[in-house]
Amino acid sequence: MIHNDISQQNQIKLQDTISPFSHFATLEFIDGNGVFEEIWKQMKNHYHFAPEVLYKLMVPSLFPQYDKMIISDVDVVFKGSVIDEFECFDTEEEFLIGGVVSNDPEAFFLTPFTGYRKGYAKFTPEEQKALAYGVAGGYLIVNSSKWRIYNIEEKAMSYLRNNATKLILAEQDVLSIVCYPYIKPIEPNHIVCHNCWNTHGEFQTFKPNLYTQLQIQNMQSHPIQIHYVGASKPWNTPSVPKSELWFAYLCKTAFIRDYLENLENTILQKHYKNSWKYKLIKILKNPKKLFSPSNYLKLFEKLGICH
Repeated sequence: MIHNDISQQNQIKLQDTISPFSHFATLEFIDGNGVFEEIWKQMKNHYHFAPEVLYKLMVPSLFPQYDKMIISDVDVVFKGSVIDEFECFDTEEEFLIGGVVSNDPEAFFLTPFTGYRKGYAKFTPEEQKALAYGVAGGYLIVNSSKWRIYNIEEKAMSYLRNNATKLILAEQDVLSIVCYPYIKPIEPNHIVCHNCWNTHGEFQTFKPNLYTQLQIQNMQSHPIQIHYVGASKPWNTPSVPKSELWFAYLCKTAFIRDYLENLENTILQKHYKNSWKYKLIKILKNPKKLFSPSNYLKLFEKLGICH
């Protein structure tokens, strides 16, 4: 596990958590030493991410003993085995990376970019194509062997340094652009976003496109990884879909007591960040937002002044 700030006490708790699996698994902690601290400061789009996501770009040098590796985000729960796709991933093939790709990549170009996607207008047509046909960053199989042969880590780090200010989805953008078109699609049930289900537990209807109806049904019935995307996570917004799975796993760890002791503060912080006072302070602190009519419109809507 690559980290910058996991305390010794929490490292011990994590070791205790996996102790029942010690006959086949070990947990090692690698101190990242804040290597991306300066680049992170340059990046304009942090959203709910943390600088640690960028360590995905350094996998071959961080783990020189392996020819291929699985990388996963931490805001996930696993419900199935990852072994089949991993064993089938042949490092002799030209694929640099394997992952879940979009069911409808051409939709990337159908409408003008809106919301957070407005930033993608700054990318070249070639970069946009790579992003449309790129990979989701939450679960990846990296062909470290080929990365070393083709100096992919150096290319990824160079792209990151030269384009940090325009990145939208951090490492996912870099990986998609640098590795395209050598991306191997894997079964889509390896990343199933928690918001594919609504609050009542019903699964959304997806039109088969790149994936078949059978693959989509398999996402619903046999998800391997459930990914809690967005800023609302089970630990700060317990009402999100599939939060019960995260809590079920949390209760099996030594961290449940810590979570419960901080729960009241978590709820208060969530409430404060949804208040008009917090939103007004954010506008006043940011000169660009200070003169943006859309920000005041959102604030007025929050106050019930307009609809």
